[in-house]
Amino acid sequence: MKNYLIFFLLIFVSCQSNTSKKELYAKPDTIAKVEVYYFHQKKGCITCKTIGELSKNFVLDNFGGKSKEVSYHDIDLSNKENQSLVDKFEVNWSGLYLLAHTAKGEVKDNLTEFAFLYAMTNHDTINIVMKNKINNFLKQ
Repeated sequence: MKNYLIFFLLIFVSCQSNTSKKELYAKPDTIAKVEVYYFHQKKGCITCKTIGELSKNFVLDNFGGKSKEVSYHDIDLSNKENQSLVDKFEVNWSGLYLLAHTAKGEVKDNLTEFAFLYAMTNHDTINIVMKNKINNFLKQ
């Protein structure tokens, strides 16, 4: 009797799984993509210009040519053609943003305050944080 109970219990538990082997090994339909946006005025201060150079060089040095998953966009706020992006990110002044396109949807990450805090004193900190954030988004 005990053997029958164990047998039926095993059958019951195995029938409860909704995940097929095909689902376990399937690759996601979309590959995560991260866009780095640097918004700026035509004439920016030295800190603004530094953030733009740092972010552009970071993307080119770490992802440029090797990956189409990460791209860099330099956005002039005074250009009317960029108005839809300015509205989307709700930008009024210079800013640095990550926009991740993942299987879970779009995620915006505002790095502006962080970038302004370290742009003139610690470039390595900005690079490390950007790399970690981008790599985390790419894993999603």
